Amino acid sequence: ESAARVGGALLTIHSFPEAMRAAVRARNKINASKNDDEKLRVVAVTILTNESEDSLREVGISGSVIDNVLKRAEAARDAGCDGVVASAQEARDIRMKIADPDFIIVTPGIRRPADASNDQKRIATPYNAVMDGSTYLVVGRPITQSSDPKRAANNFIVEMARAYRDLENNSTDTSRKTKKKSVTAASPKAKSTNSFSEALPA
Repeated sequence: ESAARVGGALLTIHSFPEAMRAAVRARNKINASKNDDEKLRVVAVTILTNESEDSLREVGISGSVIDNVLKRAEAARDAGCDGVVASAQEARDIRMKIADPDFIIVTPGIRRPADASNDQKRIATPYNAVMDGSTYLVVGRPITQSSDPKRAANNFIVEMARAYRDLENNSTDTSRKTKKKSVTAASPKAKSTNSFSEALPA
């Protein structure tokens, strides 16, 4: 409730079941009187992007990073959370596991090829993060520690914009292929000519 009062749009919480359920109850109460664009969204942290399988084992967490992320993402969805915090390396798998297109994926660990990775273990470029399904990108040190923060921020924006253009173009191409397949399949003369790939949903 405090986050909502100061104008917060996203609230991150631990992906513990009771914490998620409590946050969702509070969110529902807060959002009851708000417009859609004013509503607070709750996202649960899966595995921090500075963690690896080795560091997980050190604290007694078994299994691969991706398996743990997917389990926590599903738990967050089941608890009613609006999304999760996860690296871009897991974003595509989360999208495959959770079909809801409105499910939010907040992604730290964003680096351009020339950027230092610092303490981040599971990193991705802005372009790849967007293409793989991340909703919001979190960028800190590559901008704040740059000698020209404004230029650095603009470089990230340019790369994200390129990814959004490519996604739009891919969606248009897929739509065209789907229409072509429908026409081909409906033509008796073309039953044996269906040689193009299955179209994926946008």
